[in-house]
Amino acid sequence: MCARGPIKCCLLALSILLANFCAGQVKAKMEHYSTEDGLSHNNVTSIIKSSDGFMWFGTWDGINRFDGHNFVTYKSHPGDSSGLNTNRIDRIVEDKSGFLWLRPYDNQVLRFDKKTGKLLSISAILARANISNIKFDRIIPSIGDVVWLTTWDQGVFCVRNAAGASPEVVRYGTDSP
Repeated sequence: MCARGPIKCCLLALSILLANFCAGQVKAKMEHYSTEDGLSHNNVTSIIKSSDGFMWFGTWDGINRFDGHNFVTYKSHPGDSSGLNTNRIDRIVEDKSGFLWLRPYDNQVLRFDKKTGKLLSISAILARANISNIKFDRIIPSIGDVVWLTTWDQGVFCVRNAAGASPEVVRYGTDSP
């Protein structure tokens, strides 16, 4: 019998057994992808796995969808009406409806429809309400059809009907009407 008591002996034996199971390495396969493989730029700023299983990469030259084999790149081109003023994407967030919300380097926010490849500029919606020069910080999907947008110093914005064709944007902050 163990000198410290049967319970302590059992705990010691159990911890030794568990240590043997926990000491193994995780089996992982690492792959390196670059522009040679189809990535639009080697500087990756944001990565998410969307609800439909694709990997999305925000880079200094657009967003890239990866299916495990191939990349598809989405970015603005001179003269398009996407509202994307810079191709450097710093943040990607997916909402409950499956839309991707992008915050480019210029701190604006756009909603990306993965099915159509179309962008909706939140700044353009705000401009129709005479609100401009907003620098967004975070994108926070919420319950229902709502996405919250925080700013550096200009309050918080609530995007209602976020998945709809015409989302409503409401401002909350010290300068709110």
